[in-house]
This record gives sequence, structure tokens and C-alpha cells, in this order.
Amino acid sequence: MEESSVTTAVMIMDDSRFVRADLCLRLELIDGIKVVGDTGSMLEALRLAKRLIPDLIILDLDMGEVSEKKNLVSTEKMAARELLHNLKTQSPLSRMIIYTVHADPEARKAAHAAGVSGFFIKGQD
Repeated sequence: MEESSVTTAVMIMDDSRFVRADLCLRLELIDGIKVVGDTGSMLEALRLAKRLIPDLIILDLDMGEVSEKKNLVSTEKMAARELLHNLKTQSPLSRMIIYTVHADPEARKAAHAAGVSGFFIKGQD
């Protein structure tokens, strides 16, 4: 049987460098997966998504940053919704998976409304 030459380009966004490193190591072990970028910054994530146009973006909703736009309420939920919208704008063909500690049903609902393909809770069996 011939090996598949199809590679899925993945970008990881999490404010914990340890989580990013662990995900990178684990994903690189999977045939057909290539981690093309990782960042701990929302703004850098937007720049990377636009430049790299990954097939998949794995991201944490709670990045510990707030919106730079003065006209937006700077809560984590608002920043997360804004980030999801901006990622979809910067890289419309990328699928997104949320990997977070927040089990909040409203966060999950907002993520799915923003077009997120999956929502996984860190530390959940």
C-alpha cells in the first residue's frame, strides 16, 4: 500500500509554552500531520494564520490577553469571540478546534456559532 503524501498543516495557539510543546511533540508523531506554527499570543496567532493558512488551528480560549480595540468590552469571553471571528477572517479555509479548561456551556455555544469544528476540555477523560 502506498503512503499518503497528504499533509495536514496545523497551527497551535496556547499561552502555556508547555502545552504548545506537548501538543507539537504529540502531533508530529502522527503521519500526515505537520505543525507549521505555534504561538502564545492572540495577535501573533492572527499574523501566523494569515501567513501560513493552516488546515487546522488548535487554540485555547483563555489566553490571558484582552482586546486592543477600545470600543470592545475587554472580557475574556469577548476577546475569545473576537479572536475566533478574526481567525476565520484571516484564514477562512482553516478549521478550528478549541482546547481549553473552560467547560462553560456559553463558551461552547459561542465557539460552535463561530464555526469551530471541535471543543475539547483540558484534563477531561
